[in-house]
Amino acid sequence: MSGMDQPLMSLAETRSAMEAARGAFAALGSVVHEASGAELAELMTLADEVSAGAGAARVQVTVEAITRGEVAEAGVNVHTWVREHAPSLRQGGAAHVAKVATAVTKGGPTWNPEGVGPDPESPVGIIWDGVADGSVSPGLACATLAELERTVPLLVPGAVPTVTRALLELGVQW
Repeated sequence: MSGMDQPLMSLAETRSAMEAARGAFAALGSVVHEASGAELAELMTLADEVSAGAGAARVQVTVEAITRGEVAEAGVNVHTWVREHAPSLRQGGAAHVAKVATAVTKGGPTWNPEGVGPDPESPVGIIWDGVADGSVSPGLACATLAELERTVPLLVPGAVPTVTRALLELGVQW
């Protein structure tokens, strides 16, 4: 494993940073009135970036739970597992996380030969890259998967990656 492949933080450090972020969000309401107009804009952008990262983390954790057999061991479907462990998604969004994680772990012909994820040139691999880095929400990923299911049979195979990227770009922009 090269230096670039190693995580920037250990699991313990990552968990500690996530707990600190949770505390900061809990405290924001009591101090946000102190922010200038420019700081409000900065805080909104930062909160949005953290939210996008949290969306990516939910899918990554779910993929890992499916891959390890944790979901199967719990005796529930993926959607139920997500709802149980991410209570805020009970209000909406659990199905998107479950659907993306299930698509990523399906394997089969789109699975990367190294076994570490979907083939990066497959539709699921292209979508997964965006979800994993937080630029594509689980909701947009699901909409793109649904649109591809409908359109891929109408496309020449070589066009599928281009169409997948175009759908994601449109979704991210609009």
